[in-house]
Amino acid sequence: MAGGDASGSKYGGYESSMPKLPDLPPETNSSPMDLLRVPCKVKSVIVKGNKRTKRALIEAQVAKALQAGTYEELALELDSVNDNLQSLDMFKKTVCEIDVAADGSSDEVNIAVEVDEKGTHTLSSGAYMQGGEGNFEFSWTGRNFTGNAERIQGNVSLGHKISNSFRLEASKPVTQGSTSRHGISIFQSVLNLTKYSSYSETQRGMSLSREATDSEGGVHEFGYDAVWRNLQFTPKTALPPSGEACDHFKSSLRHLYTVDTRDHRVVPSEGLLLRSNMELAGLLGDCKFFKHQMEGQVHLPLADDVTLSLSGALGYLQPLAGDSSRVSDRFFLGGPILMRGFRTKGLGPRGSGSEARSLARGGDLFYTAAADLAFPLPSNLLQMYGVKGHCFVNLGNNMAVRPKKNGKSGHVLSDIPDLLAKTRAVAGCGLVLPTAVGKLELNYCWPLRVLKDLGDRTARWQVGVAFDA
Repeated sequence: MAGGDASGSKYGGYESSMPKLPDLPPETNSSPMDLLRVPCKVKSVIVKGNKRTKRALIEAQVAKALQAGTYEELALELDSVNDNLQSLDMFKKTVCEIDVAADGSSDEVNIAVEVDEKGTHTLSSGAYMQGGEGNFEFSWTGRNFTGNAERIQGNVSLGHKISNSFRLEASKPVTQGSTSRHGISIFQSVLNLTKYSSYSETQRGMSLSREATDSEGGVHEFGYDAVWRNLQFTPKTALPPSGEACDHFKSSLRHLYTVDTRDHRVVPSEGLLLRSNMELAGLLGDCKFFKHQMEGQVHLPLADDVTLSLSGALGYLQPLAGDSSRVSDRFFLGGPILMRGFRTKGLGPRGSGSEARSLARGGDLFYTAAADLAFPLPSNLLQMYGVKGHCFVNLGNNMAVRPKKNGKSGHVLSDIPDLLAKTRAVAGCGLVLPTAVGKLELNYCWPLRVLKDLGDRTARWQVGVAFDA
């Protein structure tokens, strides 16, 4: 069976109590592989447990399995069916079983699909810190009201100073037999960024999206965003950047591509993650740029519970049509996870004003690279809670594109040599603890190379949480 808690041998990537098979030819050895190659033909599909979900939606997911010619092919198809049903986020559990048809020929089988549906509503709440301001968040998810795997999500957050946000999103599968989804959302937010960048930002807009999985398991998300933005700079900003302290309208197309083969999303021991995020703005409005950010992770098991993790990221922001980049679109680097050893937004271009720590302006070009060796600690108590030790090295830089003689931004590629030449480096060690919300790290950092004259702000002791990627 695919998924579920029932016991049984594993065949073709799913669990199954192997059905009765027809007699094998005398020259065939009755090994597990021979059993899987026995011909079979699906006679019918039995669906159980779908109180709200339409039967046609589940049958459409199983349709490809009907073409299987052997038990091995059927096993692989049912494994895919189980994954597709789980990806709809409508079921607590899905079980796919193969049963020999009692009233059919010796090679005929039935497919039984049993689902345990999630409730129509999910409520959650929590608190978090953003930009030095405490926020309380309340979320609601409604699903499967009409039985077509539709989903509606609402999110509201309130800060103890000025931050607040609201988002409402609706999505559903493109077709009944598809895992692709399309959706629409509207949102409004006020972001308090005065602690690190001396401004607050108001956003109002809407998004359209389409998500699909390719044959290799990669996930594509295509979208369109239309956003009105307003920036308000604080008095400590001696001279707000030209043209930024006003209203702007951004109209952009975006594409996010993700491949994830990690065995665990929080503390992986093997596998890789590749992600590419592209955005093209300028179809309408006054914001015109191309932005591309790439990141990758590779996790290699070296010994029992010892893992070497290598990661890196590269991003660039290229203004278009003679435009200049805006602080809302730039990259910020620093913090206990993204660039260990640096304070939040502590690495990169800074503005002028009465308090330099509050004037991070962001960069148009950045990169990071890291190596991390995680290992078990000699304590049964710490091992019981999953606590590990780790040693790491982090490299990176974040910089603005040099302006041309006419004052406009130059091409980002021309600054790559300078980006690498001014690399910062930090080494350190610490503790890693997996939690329900992500990976918690407590680290001590040794700066190997910092450039104080460029405004670098470092930290020796750091505590941070890497949320589920």
